[in-house]
Amino acid sequence: MLASALMCNSKYQENQAHKQCNEILERLISLLPEQTKGFVQEGSTNQEGAYLEVKEISCIGILEIPLIEEAWPVQSEYEDGKYMPKCESGSAESGNLVIKDSLRGGLFRSISVLNEGMEVRFTDIWGEVYTYNIVSVSEKANRSSDGDLVLVTQNRYTGNEKRIYLDSV
Repeated sequence: MLASALMCNSKYQENQAHKQCNEILERLISLLPEQTKGFVQEGSTNQEGAYLEVKEISCIGILEIPLIEEAWPVQSEYEDGKYMPKCESGSAESGNLVIKDSLRGGLFRSISVLNEGMEVRFTDIWGEVYTYNIVSVSEKANRSSDGDLVLVTQNRYTGNEKRIYLDSV
């Protein structure tokens, strides 16, 4: 009975995460050409820390995987990451961006089918598109970031992380 209730709650959270993520994504896509509405954190010398506020969520851009036709808005590191992927650290501009899956939604579940060489794109709030290829996948959470982009998925039940390392094309 308890397992059934947990499954229902888990499904509800996943549905809520997908719904909120899609709403933010649609709005973010419509705002990207309006580049004047981006904000840069005080004290920042480059685009690291820049965000665009969408429905009261600070977003740094859009992550896309063309082959599986998936796209997600990415929250800034200042958000909670509850329902959307979140910037854990770095920036696309500096070549050390780390994006972690949402805490509740398991949105990156579909990226488990990705293989080395596959293309991933990140579009920042200024409309700059960064293209990456997967170079390796690691099940070790403590490995340091050695890609220009690192995608982090986490199993909500076990806490195990998978890291996908990508290099710029």
